[in-house]
Parts: sequence; structure tokens; C-alpha cells
Amino acid sequence: MADIPWDALPKTFQDAIEVTRRLGISYLWIDSLCIIQDSKDDWAREASKMADIYRNAYVTVAATGAKDSTVGLFLDSPRQPGVLLKGSSSEGKPYSIQFYAGADPGHSDEPSVVDRIIQHPTKDADRARRSDTFRLLTRGWVFQERLLSPRFLQFGQDELLWDCREATSCECGQRPPDLVDSQCSMDGTPELLAHKWRNIVELYSSLDLTFPTDALPALSGLAKRMAECRPGATYLAGIWDTSLALDLLWVPIGSARRRANPYRAPTWSWSSVMAKTAFPGKWRSEEAEPSVELLEAFFTLDNAYCTASTYDGTGQVSDGNLTIVTSLLQANLKQQKDGSLVEYEGTTFHTANEQDTGISHWGFPFYSKSKILLLDDPQEALSYSGAVFCCRISRIAIQENSNFFLVLQARETVEIEFSLVLECLERQKKVFRRVGLLADGRIIEGHQGDSDSWKREPSIFESRGPTTTITIV
Repeated sequence: MADIPWDALPKTFQDAIEVTRRLGISYLWIDSLCIIQDSKDDWAREASKMADIYRNAYVTVAATGAKDSTVGLFLDSPRQPGVLLKGSSSEGKPYSIQFYAGADPGHSDEPSVVDRIIQHPTKDADRARRSDTFRLLTRGWVFQERLLSPRFLQFGQDELLWDCREATSCECGQRPPDLVDSQCSMDGTPELLAHKWRNIVELYSSLDLTFPTDALPALSGLAKRMAECRPGATYLAGIWDTSLALDLLWVPIGSARRRANPYRAPTWSWSSVMAKTAFPGKWRSEEAEPSVELLEAFFTLDNAYCTASTYDGTGQVSDGNLTIVTSLLQANLKQQKDGSLVEYEGTTFHTANEQDTGISHWGFPFYSKSKILLLDDPQEALSYSGAVFCCRISRIAIQENSNFFLVLQARETVEIEFSLVLECLERQKKVFRRVGLLADGRIIEGHQGDSDSWKREPSIFESRGPTTTITIV
């Protein structure tokens, strides 16, 4: 309380103090100094305030290029070699272009490291390059700190990088943005805000957490900020009750995906699975509107809640229930040498392979097959064969980037009907847990697509009999 010896501070903290003083600012917040270490109670209390701390900061100083707190902000590593090209345009105006190293020559078809400092690389080599160059930005806690801060000053390996509400820049002047500007702002219609949240989850879920149980707390600040912009919407362990028809359609990616243990969310939340999360639909390049359209929802919400386990209402949860009114149809989950499958009245949904679940282009899986089983935890499913239950959630349309050469307005449309795959826990009380998704999709090529014709086709899960009320935990 009286003194912190200068020599007891790590080099990065010393440099941060020096920068703060040079900026003429009197106060500095460092999480590990301002939160009592090894105190769960103090950590829970302070973690719930992160949104206010970072959104009200004058500037956030980030040791992006440092491997740990002993290295400091001012790195001695030499600047990456570059190439300067000079010339004159056809009108005689001089120009110069500075090039810096990006991806290795052997990966010339991959985006540069700078382009993908937030997105989760699919190759170990890409991940290693990202970790070496932008170590801090691989950490889950830093994600919301960066988006909430009005100014974010990065001390990289080679140069300073700057983010604020109006611009992103760097010393070399050639920095491409790695976060979409419209994604960082909390403006727009309810539909657009819901889409922005799903995009935030996709980016965040690829990052690293020292403690997996921090998955919801490390996103809590952004959830609070989003809640202010979505009045009437209730936050439910990573998703929202007013956009369930699309929020429930999350898909975990990667062969190592598994159900979180210890518990951190109900099975209907993406946070219940330890994996990168993808939603069906993505931003079209340079377009402000989301590319996914909800055609029809097949359920109604009866009730939903999560119980907070700390002071933070948008942080860790101890349990949660989702009660919906829907039609419930029984199917069979079977095991074969090439993976699990779900059969319903002669129709088979085969397990999506790793190539399918890359989902960089949502139309890809449906070029070769139309009915796909997307399991939350493949190892968990291997131990189970027998009856499962399916309930239709929604039918959507995704406008993908054009495959038509030199036809600027051409689009192909991917239309998919999603159903939850559920395991029954208590038959009398109609209590279930989610084990995956079924995707029934097709490609409609053409300028506008032919969605009306497919909407007229009956689903294999067309309602047979009355709806019922079920609870998913």
C-alpha cells in the first residue's frame, strides 16, 4: 500500500509506467497488480468491471511483441527486411511502395501473418508464426480489452501500431486492418447487432485461455456493451434470447473439440464445447449487411435462463435451461468405421469430415453431399448408439461470394435447414441435452437463386403430429 520497489517490477511494467509518464497521465491500471492475486472473490468482483475499465481508459498500452512480462515494450529485435520499389505512373507522378515479409514462400496462397492475427490458423506453422509475431493478440482476455478501448497502442516487434475509433495505422504506413471497423462498433439494427455478436464469437473462440473456465468471463465486458445496444434481449451464456433461431446454429471446428470439463455452460451454448466456433453465414467483402437470411423458424421460446455463479451476471454460470415448444422426432445414432451417422426413416446424415468443418465457405460441404451430421464432441458420441431425438430449428439462406467469372452481381445461394440432435436425459420430464446439429442443405446457383422452389419442398422432418414442450440443459 505504501510502496512498490521499482526493481521488483517486470520490465514490461516498468516500460508501461515510463510511457504513461511521458504521455502526462497520472494513473495506470495493470490487471495483475490491481486485482488481488489468488483471491477468487476479488477476481470475480473486478472481472465484472472490465467493460467499464477498458472502455473508459484514455489509452490501452499493449506489449504485442513481447513473449512475457520480462521483455519490455521497447524490443531490440531488428526490423524485418523489406523492399522499397520506386517508379513513376503513366502520368509521370512518382510513387514508392514498401514491402515487408509476410507468409513463407511455401505458403504463398495463405494470407500474411498481419492479415490473420486474430483469426485462428488452420495449420500449425501458421499458428506458430502468429504467436511469434503477435503474441499478446493470441490471448482471449485481450480480445475484449482491445475492442472496448477507445485507443489501443501496440508495441510490436518492429514498430508501433495504433487502433482507435477512426483509424488503424502503423509506422510503415502499410498496415491492413485485422478487425472489421463495423464489427467493432455497436451500431445498427437488431439483426445486424446479432450478426456482429456471432462474428465476435467466431473470432474470440479461436484465442487462447490459460484457464478454460474463463471462456465466458473473458467475453463478459463485450456482452455488457452489447446488452446496452440490444434493449429487451437477454444474454444466455454466450447467446441471446431474441436471436435464438440463428444463435443456436453454432458448429465447433477441429478434431480436438470436446465438451468442456469442468462445466462452464449448458449444452445449447457454444461455450459448452472447447473449440473454435463457426456460425453458418459470414460477412460479404466490403458489404455492411449480413449474408445470412432467416427463412423460417420452427420453434417458439417458452423460457430460458442461466444462473450466474459469481458477481458477474454475464460471466460464469452454474446451470441453465432452454425450454422451447417444437416438434420432436425420434431417430437413431449409429457408429460405423468412417464415423457416426444419424438415420431417420430411411434418410441418412453422415458425419462431416475435417475438410467439411473448415467452413471457410459454407457451400463447400453441400457440393458433394446434402445431409450432414455435425457433432459437438465426436469422442463423446463414439460411446453412444441408439435413439436420439431431432427438433427442427430454422431454415436459412446464405449468399456466398460469386463463383461466376467476371459477373459482378452473381451470387450462389446456400440454403440449409438445421435441426438439433438431442439425447434424452429424463423422458417423463422431457429433459434433453444437445449432442450436435443436422444440416440439410443445397446449392442454388444463379444471380438471384431459386429459393422459393426449395421452400416449397417438404422437409424430411416435416411436422407429424402436435408440438410439445421440451427442456434442454
